[in-house]
Amino acid sequence: MNGTNRPIVVGVAGGTGAGKTTISRTILERIGHERIAYIQHDSYYRDL
Repeated sequence: MNGTNRPIVVGVAGGTGAGKTTISRTILERIGHERIAYIQHDSYYRDL
């Protein structure tokens, strides 16, 4: 981290099959679950 306690917000966007989930999970694993709030796109949209 950069030495401050300020949060950093990262958004990952891209087309279908672009690797959004793969890169997001890789970041999550490398930084650690305890330091990241990981919100999946499907987590905040309700199925019709």
